[in-house]
Amino acid sequence: MKGHIRDILPLGVTISLFLLVITAWLSYRGSVKQTGAVGLELSTYVILGLASGLFLAAVVIIHSREIAHRAGAQLSLKEAQSAGALEAQVTALHDRTALFDLAFDGILSRDRSGAIQYWSRGAEETYGWTKEEALGKITHTFLQTQFPESLTKMEEALHQRGRWEGELIQTRRDGARINVASRCSIANGADHTAGNVLEINRNITERKKIEAKLQENEQRCQLMVEGVRDFAIFLLDTDGRVASWNAGAERFKGYTAEEIIGKHFSCFYPQDDIDSGKPAMELRIAAAVGRFEEEGWRIRKDGSKLWENAIITRLEDKSGRMLGFSKVTQDFTQRKSAAKILQSLNEDMERRSMSLEAANKELEAFTYSVSHDLRAPLRHVDGFSRLLLEKHSSQLDEEGKRMLERVRQGTQHMGALVDDLLNLSRVSRREVSALVTDLNTLLEEVLGELKPSWQGRQVEFQIGRLPFAHCDPGLIRQVLVNLLSNAIKFTRPRARTIIEVGQAQNDACSVVFVRDNGVGFKMKYAGKLFGVFQRLHRAEDFEGTGVGLVTVQRIIHKHGGRVWAAAEIDMGATFYFTLEGMEGEPSGDNITAPEVTAVKG
Repeated sequence: MKGHIRDILPLGVTISLFLLVITAWLSYRGSVKQTGAVGLELSTYVILGLASGLFLAAVVIIHSREIAHRAGAQLSLKEAQSAGALEAQVTALHDRTALFDLAFDGILSRDRSGAIQYWSRGAEETYGWTKEEALGKITHTFLQTQFPESLTKMEEALHQRGRWEGELIQTRRDGARINVASRCSIANGADHTAGNVLEINRNITERKKIEAKLQENEQRCQLMVEGVRDFAIFLLDTDGRVASWNAGAERFKGYTAEEIIGKHFSCFYPQDDIDSGKPAMELRIAAAVGRFEEEGWRIRKDGSKLWENAIITRLEDKSGRMLGFSKVTQDFTQRKSAAKILQSLNEDMERRSMSLEAANKELEAFTYSVSHDLRAPLRHVDGFSRLLLEKHSSQLDEEGKRMLERVRQGTQHMGALVDDLLNLSRVSRREVSALVTDLNTLLEEVLGELKPSWQGRQVEFQIGRLPFAHCDPGLIRQVLVNLLSNAIKFTRPRARTIIEVGQAQNDACSVVFVRDNGVGFKMKYAGKLFGVFQRLHRAEDFEGTGVGLVTVQRIIHKHGGRVWAAAEIDMGATFYFTLEGMEGEPSGDNITAPEVTAVKG
């Protein structure tokens, strides 16, 4: 219908105007020509004109209403379109907000006054406050924000550049202070002077703690490296230029850090090494296999030489990319000198060893000479003296007989001395053939061998449980023979002789002792006991050559042990010895003896 009215409206207007024109023309013409009929025709024309006018008015009203309806329809359409766009914008904004809530970071917006307009779920988790508690609060006072610089400067930078980023310290609801990495942007406004501020804050508290710990460890390592003075520790870049320098390097090389950093490390090498390309070769080896080590001469700043041990190590990141090298050196100049001195000493010792070997050969020759060339005359003197006493004693007076007897005693003493010296020589040269030995069994054999020496005397042996020892049985047999022979000899003046042999403890170490109740000696002369030909008693009172205890000491020392004595005048004497095979050496003379078993001799 609306379409039809719009189509016939021009035609209706045209017809109405035509009727009005015809009516006016006819009315004029009738009034001139036909005066008598004018009243009828005029009324007819008036009615026709009124009808045309009414028709035109109706058309105009209908057209106006259509125009108004069309305007209203267009307005409704625009309003609907505007509402739809607004709804779409609200939906899009809601979707963006939902996306913000998916972020772990704290996202908030604030107006120019700092009042919070938006508070994301990440902000709730970061700070502990709900959206309802945060909205409308002034951000900086609400979170007690501590800025790296003044708030005014930060706001100025934000509005000048439209954005700001940095690290802040803020407070959670529970009172804990946290570090956040913050990024602020002006939300709208082309000139950055209007609109809200969008703020995205990420909690980096744990990262800052880790960074602080790493920095602390790095500082400690750096201080440790820089403080080391016994080692030169420094870094090289990939080309071999010095990148760091510690106190030890400065002490060894003579360069300060300012003087050497940036220079190539080849400046420490002698010119011959530089010409031969040795520094570059060392870096190639370290880069290829990861490490290079050597000792050699290096040059100090003052031109002097030092002998150093150097270790070059390849440095790389986690991906394996080479970053450079570390070099650790130690000054071995004194060691080099000491090694040279030691080499000289070894050479000297080798010469002395050769001399000693020659002396030993001479001693063996002398021993052979003594054994054969000296014994024969002694046998002759002793033999002829005995024949004189036996066959020609009637021709000699008492003084002559006494003198011949003294000659025989001298030759016998000389023979015993030769035997003892030969035995000492053999002991000194003999290698120890160690076996696990029961010392009690060895002691029984020695007592059986010495039994004739105390026949006719009242002798009591008190024998304790002796240990097993890792020793040379033949040599330790000589020790027991010498010590027991001395005990039997120096108890001769006693009506009742008591000789005790046992095991004692000296600071948890096993010690064998031989104790007697003989004449004893003064301890201030104890140092002479183990010297060759040293005697503490008169030869007229007690026979002997002064070689027996020297032999004892040589044997004990060959077994890694120790021998010593304790005595008092007329109170007897005790000799102690240890062997390496008897639980180690003693550290003192505090002896605790166990119970012993008495054996009558």
